Amino acid sequence: MTNHQLQSIADLLYTARTEGVPLDPSTVDGWDTMTVADAYTIMELNLSRREKNGSLQTGFKIGATNTAIMTAIGADEPVWSALYDDMLAPNGFSFEHLKLLAPKIEPEIAFVIGADLPNRPITRADLLPAVAGIMPAIEVADSRYINVKVTAREVIADCAHASHYIVGQTLTPLTGFDLRTLGVMLLKNGEVAATAAGAAVYGDPVDAVCWLANKLIVSGRQIFAGAVIMSGSFTSAIPAAPGDSFEAVFDRLGSVTIKI
Repeated sequence: MTNHQLQSIADLLYTARTEGVPLDPSTVDGWDTMTVADAYTIMELNLSRREKNGSLQTGFKIGATNTAIMTAIGADEPVWSALYDDMLAPNGFSFEHLKLLAPKIEPEIAFVIGADLPNRPITRADLLPAVAGIMPAIEVADSRYINVKVTAREVIADCAHASHYIVGQTLTPLTGFDLRTLGVMLLKNGEVAATAAGAAVYGDPVDAVCWLANKLIVSGRQIFAGAVIMSGSFTSAIPAAPGDSFEAVFDRLGSVTIKI
């Protein structure tokens, strides 16, 4: 893709997010030629714009950590994007006045990083001592598209559908946890919408965070001390409509609630 096409698509997606107007890719010049590498370039253009406009990066999110989701979007690995201070909402927050287009709810574990990770390929042995703790969390994902079959490139270009995130109030040390067996129950309007265990997240949420750290090396970004890492959804993304309320209840970690 040309630089002009990359910038034009970044502009359209930025407007879709800020104005709440969905984008139809079939109307966009060059969309059919977009590669995954192009999509990450578009994403970085909009991350840089947010930062220039004053948003403070607070961490990263990982998406498509479930094998079924990866298959559905034609990906052979997860995807990532950045989190910012204006994306963090308090526990119990109501989103009714925000410009969400097609929100979906994802229960996740949030990792809080206590020390900078080395700027080199890492393993679990490098990551675990750097984790200050974990918290229950919900991500509100929001696609800015209409009239398209979403594949990995659409997800990535749209900043991995990142919209908002909510974390619990208690930071729990990771010591003693096998996150593969940690369970979650997601309630929608008081009824069970989904249940799952951490093994659904890339086999283990710890391995998902390791994947992110190693993937970021090629982007010039790095997991930093104080970063919050949304490690990926335990369940499929649950569609939300105005008036819906959600609670994610995690074994031994507590719960998080929101209202759309």
